[in-house]
Amino acid sequence: LSASGQTLVARRAEETLQPDAYPIPGSHLLEEQNKSVLAYIAQHPESVVRSKLLKPSWSFAVGSTHTWKATNIGAVPNTYYDVPSTCRAIGTRCYMFVEDALWGSRVNQSAVDAVMNAFDNQTPVNPAKGVYQMDVETFGTPPDIDGDPRIIILILDIQDGFSGSGPYVAGYFWGGNEVQNYPNGNNAEIYYVDANPVDLTQASGVTAAMSTAAHEFQHMIHFGKDPQEISFVNEGCSCFAQSNCGYGIRDQNGYVNETNHYLLGWRATGDPGVLNDYSRAGRFFQYIGDQFGVGVFMPIVASALHGIDGLNAGLASYGAGRNFTQIFQDWLVANILDDRTVNPNYGYLYPDLPKAVGTSYITPDVQLTSGAVQALAAQYLSYTGGSNLKFTLTTSSDSLVVKAVEIGHPSRVLDVVPGVEFDEPGFGTTFSAVHIVVMNMGKATPANFYFQSSGNAVTSVELKYEETEPAGYLDLATGDSACVWFTGAPGGRLDSIRVALHSVGSLSGGIYRCTGSQQPTPLGAKI
Repeated sequence: LSASGQTLVARRAEETLQPDAYPIPGSHLLEEQNKSVLAYIAQHPESVVRSKLLKPSWSFAVGSTHTWKATNIGAVPNTYYDVPSTCRAIGTRCYMFVEDALWGSRVNQSAVDAVMNAFDNQTPVNPAKGVYQMDVETFGTPPDIDGDPRIIILILDIQDGFSGSGPYVAGYFWGGNEVQNYPNGNNAEIYYVDANPVDLTQASGVTAAMSTAAHEFQHMIHFGKDPQEISFVNEGCSCFAQSNCGYGIRDQNGYVNETNHYLLGWRATGDPGVLNDYSRAGRFFQYIGDQFGVGVFMPIVASALHGIDGLNAGLASYGAGRNFTQIFQDWLVANILDDRTVNPNYGYLYPDLPKAVGTSYITPDVQLTSGAVQALAAQYLSYTGGSNLKFTLTTSSDSLVVKAVEIGHPSRVLDVVPGVEFDEPGFGTTFSAVHIVVMNMGKATPANFYFQSSGNAVTSVELKYEETEPAGYLDLATGDSACVWFTGAPGGRLDSIRVALHSVGSLSGGIYRCTGSQQPTPLGAKI
C-alpha cells in the first residue's frame, strides 16, 4: 500500500461499525434478475414509458404504511420477499420508509432524518447540495414510472447472508421496479438502504449508506436513459458519483495490481475478481471527470449507444476534443506518472492515487523475455536501479503502443518504437526510474511481444513502504496482525529490514514469503 492506500484503510475502519464487516455493491449481485428485466423490456418497450394519462400513484403521509417487494441477495437468490414498512419522513426529494421490524431497534427518527438530509440537502463536498441534486446535475434526471417526483428510500435489513462478519450489501437499485407491472416489481422509483450491520444512528453509518445512495441513484438515472448500457460504463459512472459527492474513490489496489486485464471486462457475480472491475471502472471514470469536468457525464449517460461507441458519442457531443483511443493511452500513462505539470493529460485532480504496479527490475540487464498484453490493457516494466538503459521490444502485432515514462526533474514521456533500440543514457542520473508502458489498443485479442535490455547494474536497492509521517493508522487490538508486502527484486538477496514504531509499545513479527494475497491466511513460509 502507498501512503494514500494507508489512509483509505483507516477511512474504511472508521466507516464500518464492525471491523470484520465490509460493504460491497449490490448491483452486480442482481445480474440474473437484471438480464430478465432487459429481456422483458426488449419484448415490451412500452413498459418503461409512463402513460401520460396516469395520475401520481402515491399520496403518502408520515405514518402511511406500505408493503414493498425486496430482492433476496443471500441464501435464496433470485427470490423476493415482502417488507412491511412505514413512512417516517417526507423530504423535498424523497419518501423515507423503514422496515417495521427495525423501527426502534436499529433505526430511529434521528437516523431517518440524517439519511433524508444527506439525500435532500448536503453532501461532504457541498453543504448546499444533497445526493439528489449532485447526481441529477451530473448525470441527468431520473425516470418517472410512478408519476411522483419523490424517490422512495427504503431502509431495511437487506437479506444478503450477512452473519456477523465478511461482506454485506450496503444498498442496491433494481431495474424491475422501473417496469410497469413487472413481476415482484414496485412500479416506483425506489432504492434500498441496509441497516444491518450499518448503524444509521452513527455518523459513520450514514456516510456509508449515502455513499451507496450516490452510487445506486446514478444507476436509477442511467436505467432511465439507457437500460442496455454495459456494466463497465454504468458502474464507472456510479463509482464517480460516490467520489463526486465527497465519499471517496473506490479502493484502487484492485486495479493497480491488475493492469493487464481487459478494460471493459466484467466478471460474473460469484467471481471475487469483480471487485477489481469496480476498482478499474472507478479509476477510468475518475480520470474522465478530472480531465473534462462533471459536465461530460450527462451526454455520455444520455447516449443511446453503448460501451466505446457511447463514450465517443458523449465525448463528441460535449466537445471534449479527444476520443476514447486517445483518452485510453493518456490514462495508462497517467496511472504510472500522475503529473499534470508534464502534460495535463497525464494526471488526475483526485489526490494521492496509488500508481500502477509493474514488473520491477533493479538492474537493466534483462535477458530476452516474452510478454503478453490483454486487449485494451497494459503491462508496466519498471526499471528502478542501475544506469545507462538500453531497451528493445519486438512484436508482430500492430496494436501495441509503447511509451517510456521517465521520472526525474522534470519527468517526460517518450515514444518507444518496436524493433528500434531505446537508449536513455540519463537513466540513473537525470532519471531515477524508467517505466516502459506496453499498451494493447486492440479490442479483441491479446498481443505478444519480446523485450531485452542492458546497462550498468547496481549492487543494492532499497524497497520503501513509507518514507514520511503516516497519513493514517490501523487501530489494532492486542493479538491483531498487519502485513506489509513488497515485490522482491529479481535475482536479489534480502540483506536487512528496518521498522519504525509511531508510539510506545512492542510488537513481534518476522519475514515471510509472499503468498500472493494482500490478506494472507495463513502467512507464507517464514524465512
